[in-house]
Order: sequence, then C-alpha cells, then structure tokens
Amino acid sequence: MLTEAQCRGVGMFASHGFTLEHPDDHVVVLLHEGERVAVFSQTGATEESIQAECARHLVDKHGWDGAFWQPTS
Repeated sequence: MLTEAQCRGVGMFASHGFTLEHPDDHVVVLLHEGERVAVFSQTGATEESIQAECARHLVDKHGWDGAFWQPTS
C-alpha cells in the first residue's frame, strides 16, 4: 500500500507501478514494479524531478507514448 507521501511523490504514476523507498535519511529510491529506476538525494528530490524520471523510464524502457488513456476508435 502506498503512503500519501509516496502518492504525492510519484503522482499519477502511482497507478502505473511506481513506488518510493527511503532506505536512509539521505536518499529516495524510485522503483517501477520493484525494479530500481533512480536514486535521488532527499534534499534535492522534487515531485517534478521524480515524476520526470517516471516518464523517462516508461518512454525508454516500455515505449510509452505519453498517454494515460487508451485511444478511442
């Protein structure tokens, strides 16, 4: 279950399998379906930078086209 802070951090990407872990007081780890995607300094991580990394991962690794909905015919 995602916490409210995790949902804020990954935003709309939470429903696409992204989560955040805080292994210590210095870093935040971004995971996609359990796979490490990126590591951020807690002092430098922003919602925008985390969500940009989510989008980058989906494009680079999964061929995402940027849409959160299925096209209608």
